Amino acid sequence: MPGGVPGASCFSKPQLRLLAAHLSGRPGIDDLTIVGPVEARRRNLAPAGLDCTLHVEQWTFPDDSRILELSTRCPPDATLRTAAQMAAALHVYGVDLTGPQQTKTRATLDFFCARPAPPANDR
Repeated sequence: MPGGVPGASCFSKPQLRLLAAHLSGRPGIDDLTIVGPVEARRRNLAPAGLDCTLHVEQWTFPDDSRILELSTRCPPDATLRTAAQMAAALHVYGVDLTGPQQTKTRATLDFFCARPAPPANDR
């Protein structure tokens, strides 16, 4: 990666071994492009009406656009009850559950792939 940080320097030796096993015959680790930054903030909350912890992640992109991810865990036999509790609790806080949904990874790749990379000396 001309003028940038070699991709391999961002990974531990065990991570490099794992990547080498899966990148065999493909572009190498130093062919990858490092994108970012994305600011990530995480919190665990216990909102009223929810029997489990609510995991909250907010990712902020360089243009100040944001993604909010809300998640929780429950046993398989409590899935429907937990989903109903989650929807009811979020409704109380005014969270609209009908909007488009997208994973953080897909949104991040879309964000950075839609913009030309800055010159290497600006990174």
